[in-house]
Parts: sequence; structure tokens; C-alpha cells
Amino acid sequence: MLLAQQAIKKGNYALTSLGLFLTLGLGIAFFFTQVEGWKQLTVQGIYFVGKYSNASGSFLYLIALVHLGAHGGRGLSRLSVSLTKSLLKKIFIHRLPWN
Repeated sequence: MLLAQQAIKKGNYALTSLGLFLTLGLGIAFFFTQVEGWKQLTVQGIYFVGKYSNASGSFLYLIALVHLGAHGGRGLSRLSVSLTKSLLKKIFIHRLPWN
């Protein structure tokens, strides 16, 4: 993301798109590793709901799910929009909040 921020300040749309694409790819990878982590928890006998669940395990799943939903869902959607705008060269430097 830092690469994309620095590149757009210089008007380099290609490097901006690359930075956004890499960030989006890492976000998607995080999503899949989180799902794999949940699978590992169930292998260890820690369940979200059901006969063998407990409050601690359910709370762990809930925190991870809310975090993934809040940051992951919103972040990936905004990164997708930013990447699309960058590819179409529709990002304008004077409209960026960090300038």
C-alpha cells in the first residue's frame, strides 16, 4: 500500500496499480489463511457452536469473524475500487486524503 501511495504522488499509475494489486493479493491470501486457521481449530476440537463448543472457543471465532468482516470485507472492496480506478487512470492526486 505504501508503494501505491508513493507512486500516485508521482503520477505513476503503473506502479500504483502494481502496489494496489499486491496489497489486494495479500488481503485475499490472508482471507484464505484465516479460513485454514478455523479448520485447524476444529481439528483441535475447538468449535464455534454445537454440542462440543464452549464460550472461549466461540468467542475466539467471533472475534476473528468480526475482524475479518470489518477489515477484510471493507478493505478488499475498497482496494478493488482503487485498483480499478488506477487501471483506468481515474485517481486524481488532489483528491487523496494524505496530501
